Amino acid sequence: MKTKKALSTALLLLLAFSSLHAITLEQITQGLAKNKVTTGDFTQVKTIKVSKGTRDITSTGTFILSTQGVMWNTLKPLPSKLIVTETKLVQIDSKNNQSMLDGTENATFTSISSTIVSLFSNDLSVLKEKFALSFSEKDAETWCLELTPKDSSIASVISMLILEGTYKNAECTLDSLAMIEKGGSKITYLFSNQTYSDTITDQQMLSFIK
Repeated sequence: MKTKKALSTALLLLLAFSSLHAITLEQITQGLAKNKVTTGDFTQVKTIKVSKGTRDITSTGTFILSTQGVMWNTLKPLPSKLIVTETKLVQIDSKNNQSMLDGTENATFTSISSTIVSLFSNDLSVLKEKFALSFSEKDAETWCLELTPKDSSIASVISMLILEGTYKNAECTLDSLAMIEKGGSKITYLFSNQTYSDTITDQQMLSFIK
């Protein structure tokens, strides 16, 4: 009897401890929403299918993320800039030539942008409207969110978005984003050297305009 009681007590303590330290999606979005503006470096790896398997194409640069959208400043191998919001997409080439597209014409980039913005705006309603969500803990401090498109226009291009990050002492980061395309290709963004602020500075904006 004593052994059974001891086991029961241990099990209750274990369950209590696990529930105390479980990470929730709400905690993640609340933690990310604290960061009004996030800047840092990115590495993009695009894995495409070829006749003999797959091929990786890598590019690197810097990014600015805010609740208005995402700015990508690709430095290598070919300099270019991309500003993506939910309604428009602005491309700037190495000669500073600009072209603007309606956001509805590129479901890939606008989907990434609106997803990240929704996370950083603590707006789960938008995510739940557009995606089926599957949230899990990889370990005590690492989370993973899988999003499967509900919207047919997005689903025709993207099979799944996978976001991963860390959560420690109520501080949350987004460390990677992978997009599985309908044809089987995959684009992975790895984020590093992240810094946070409340507003976008004039210097940051100029770095994208110039």
